[in-house]
Amino acid sequence: MKLVEALIALIDEIIVITVIILIALGILFIYNLIDILTLIAIVGVYVLIVFIIGFKIAKSQLEKPKVGHESLIGAKGYVVEDIRGEGLVFVQGELWKARSVNGSFIPRGTNIVVVDVSGLVLIVKKYR
Repeated sequence: MKLVEALIALIDEIIVITVIILIALGILFIYNLIDILTLIAIVGVYVLIVFIIGFKIAKSQLEKPKVGHESLIGAKGYVVEDIRGEGLVFVQGELWKARSVNGSFIPRGTNIVVVDVSGLVLIVKKYR
């Protein structure tokens, strides 16, 4: 859905720019300042540029967040200090306080995955 929303947000700018370019090219063509092959080449390059920019925007909208607590969800790590209620885990190069999803015991050395974040405490579960 984010991809569609991003492209819809940009569509009006793309339409305005396209109309201005087509009018300018039309005037140049009418007054024989450019020939048909040049006109086709310019339109082709313009379409390619719009496609590349649209692809980059779409790609950026589909990427996982790189900052904030959203970036931690789904991150994998391991238990440094047994989780009994709370413990310590190592995730993304840092030590974090952690709780297990259902309050269960998770021993030291167990691989975990972050399922949620509560303040500065990661909510984790065992990862195979």
